[in-house]
Amino acid sequence: MVALAQDLIDTIIDEVAAKRWFDRKNYGDLAACSLTARAFVAPSQRHLFRSLTLSTDNGHGNDGWPQELGAESWQVLTDSPHLGSYVRDFHLDMSTTAMSTLASLASLIPLLSGVNRLAIVCIHHYKWEKFPVGFRTALVSLFSLPSLRCVALTNYYGVPSSLIRHALVSYKEVSFRWVTIGSNEELFPCDRLGMKSLPSAAPLDHLALRYHPDRFAFHAHALLLDSGIASSLKHIRQLELTLPLPKSLGTLPPVSLGDLEAIALSYSDLIENLVINLGGLRDNPIVLPNLSHLCRLTLKASVRKLYVPDSVLTAMTSLPACTPALEVVNVLIYASFEERYDFNHQPDVDKALENLPRIKEVHFRVSCAGQGHFGSRTRRMLFIANNANLLTFSDAYGETCYSYWHPMADFSN
Repeated sequence: MVALAQDLIDTIIDEVAAKRWFDRKNYGDLAACSLTARAFVAPSQRHLFRSLTLSTDNGHGNDGWPQELGAESWQVLTDSPHLGSYVRDFHLDMSTTAMSTLASLASLIPLLSGVNRLAIVCIHHYKWEKFPVGFRTALVSLFSLPSLRCVALTNYYGVPSSLIRHALVSYKEVSFRWVTIGSNEELFPCDRLGMKSLPSAAPLDHLALRYHPDRFAFHAHALLLDSGIASSLKHIRQLELTLPLPKSLGTLPPVSLGDLEAIALSYSDLIENLVINLGGLRDNPIVLPNLSHLCRLTLKASVRKLYVPDSVLTAMTSLPACTPALEVVNVLIYASFEERYDFNHQPDVDKALENLPRIKEVHFRVSCAGQGHFGSRTRRMLFIANNANLLTFSDAYGETCYSYWHPMADFSN
């Protein structure tokens, strides 16, 4: 066999890996490459183990993120510890109730020495104070990694406020979804570990928040209004807020940002892009906060049949009053299927866009199979904006509005 230059081998493996991310069923191609020759092993393994889920049920979580290693991942890391250094995206799935497996997890976590993006999903049975000491120590070491840049916590209850503070001042991208704060600071000893002054700490520029207004009294986002924290967050450029569902789903009351509005207003001078995730709210009128300096707004919505929901239209109607400096509006719509019927003209939305003196683009990004007629129907629905060359379109097929479908979806690429 003719020996190939290592640079050429690396390029071949990179191309195979790129194909995998386009079509994740091609995982087997990388595995086959790793068996071709010794020179193919390391570059193949670096891609094979770039993303990893470890679950408390020794298998893979039901999160929609393909885990081809499945239940074998524990044994693979135990037999070949060096593979842990290849992991860059680590998903810790604690959505099952097997607390007995935490000791085994604690022994594997220190092997992950180069993690860049971390996503932890829990359930309410798990509280920080209930974790075994060894597992808490392993988590602290994980949060202390100099390589760590992105952290997402979901359904994480009783988290020490020191950990929340540490995340806000240490990482580039942070997501808190249904995270509440505990009272025992000794369970996360930041001071003794030197975690408040990580030499490689990246300023936070992307923050995503989601909560349930009636379920818990003290959410992590409350710390964002603390003057000490706020003075440290001078680099936030993108803020993503998920609207809470209304108490009554049988009526259509106006929906606002609720407690999150104070955060949007507090950081309004810094935010370049405000992302409002409407989730499944389709028909409720949306009340936007007054953000006079905002230049970019992104609205995300999820629908069954492909159309522009009333929640998005009402939000766009209020733009001149709420965001007069707006330059770009992005509308992301996630749909299951397309029904081919015409959209009615929306004169109020057309007029609102016409009254935005700085508007440059209204971009629709759609995730739906068979969406070929959406662009033409939207142009007819907003024909004044279309005549002003404001409307653009792109395809987001394969993406989803609900980030729990993919544990890293809260992060930029």
